[in-house]
Amino acid sequence: MSKLSQIIAENELSSLLTKNYMGLELEEHRLLKDGRISRYPYPAEFLSRRHNPYLKTDFADNMLEISGTPTLGTDANLANLEMLQQLVTDHLQADEIIWPLSIAPAFSKDDLDFAGSFNTRFWMAEYHDYLQQKYGTAREIFTGVHVNYSINQTLVQSLWDFGF
Repeated sequence: MSKLSQIIAENELSSLLTKNYMGLELEEHRLLKDGRISRYPYPAEFLSRRHNPYLKTDFADNMLEISGTPTLGTDANLANLEMLQQLVTDHLQADEIIWPLSIAPAFSKDDLDFAGSFNTRFWMAEYHDYLQQKYGTAREIFTGVHVNYSINQTLVQSLWDFGF
């Protein structure tokens, strides 16, 4: 048995292994129904992308970033994302859709040029331009799910106190 396992078993800390916080972030493309990148602006109903903790955009203005609240357990996380996703869907334009895959469709040169140049997040302009120069637009428009995981603080403190 490893030292870590021994400390957890001897001090009855195993129940804390499942009481960890997790937050999910979902990045996705707003597209037009014909498959092109949406040129519609970020929905004003979502308020400031700079300060809204749940709804932002990523590299390109059509790339939504939905950030759920850190919660205990996956059920609460998924319910949180589902609620935010419904909010997003309710505010799409009539000819917009959400692309369901991480890998973007085969965008035209015009779409890639638009995604690379139309960045209305002025506070991120320098970083946007750096990413575009270093990696290129085609690589920066990948989307997906990010999992943020935080180990239970009581467990961390206990392990520290027991010298691990």
